[in-house]
Amino acid sequence: MEVKMDSIIPSEVRAIVNLVECLASEIDAKNQKLEEMECKYNEISASLRKAVEEKDVLYQNYTEEMRRMQCVLHDHSLRVPQEIEKFKLVLDSRMEELAKRASELKKREMQNDLDRKKLIIEKRKNAITSQSLQTTMLQQKEAYEYAFRVLEDERNVMKIQTLRMGILERKRSCEYALRTSEDQQEIIDDEDEKLNGLKNELGEVVYLAVTTALMEINDYNPSGRFIIPELWNFREGKRATLKEAISFLLGQLKSTLKRKR
Repeated sequence: MEVKMDSIIPSEVRAIVNLVECLASEIDAKNQKLEEMECKYNEISASLRKAVEEKDVLYQNYTEEMRRMQCVLHDHSLRVPQEIEKFKLVLDSRMEELAKRASELKKREMQNDLDRKKLIIEKRKNAITSQSLQTTMLQQKEAYEYAFRVLEDERNVMKIQTLRMGILERKRSCEYALRTSEDQQEIIDDEDEKLNGLKNELGEVVYLAVTTALMEINDYNPSGRFIIPELWNFREGKRATLKEAISFLLGQLKSTLKRKR
């Protein structure tokens, strides 16, 4: 029995040793795997920590950006009504200015139309006035011509006659001198020998007639001294007006008509 026990123990020991060795190998392998897993875990943990940190940073950045955007939106939401109100004021001002300009343009247009109408009316009035003046002048000319004709026919009975300025009824014809005064006006030369001789020979009346005729000739045409017919009121010793001539003509016409009857 002792031999059998001795032979059995080593085999069992060897089996245990083998088992231990197997277990040790498995443990070593598992330890190695554990180490590898630990390394991987550490790597994964580091990656996770890094990812978490990055996530935190991103979240913080996101939070800050959101906060900034909210502030911007808030400020923008406050500015937008102000900008809208400002733009509205500017627009209202522009519209008011445009309305004012439109009103001014309309007033100017109306004023221009009014001025144009006034101008047309004024032109018509001027044309009528011009035509009336021409008619009046023509009537006056015809009246004067008619007056001259009638006065020439009635010369011996008229109180208003046609006086030919410059014709002197004198016994002899002579030239008399005019001299120029300091104010460049021609006046009778009182020292002229012919005038003094005429005054001494024919008297004061003829002298006054001659000097008056000379001054009348000079008034009408100082350079040419030509004869000009003129209506003359002999009763008052002055030029006859158109009213006086027409009044006289009417009287003459009435007298002529009475004589014909």
